[in-house]
Amino acid sequence: MNSTYATIVENLGYAPGKNAGVPEADIEAWERRHGVLLPAPLREYLLAVGKMAFNRAFNRLYSLDEMRVEDDKLIFME
Repeated sequence: MNSTYATIVENLGYAPGKNAGVPEADIEAWERRHGVLLPAPLREYLLAVGKMAFNRAFNRLYSLDEMRVEDDKLIFME
């Protein structure tokens, strides 16, 4: 995995595997459905480690199913 986010996660003691990230096709489908592009850092993070369990532990990062746009603002975490 060649991502700054994956390296940070590894340095924190987690082992992101090949399925740690959200598939790019899923992200693209979300972007089409909502008519917006995710910010590049969030997109890179999701691709690298977006499916890892620690994303749901504190200040939860929403899954693509939970992310939404409200009043022209991207709601992506609690």
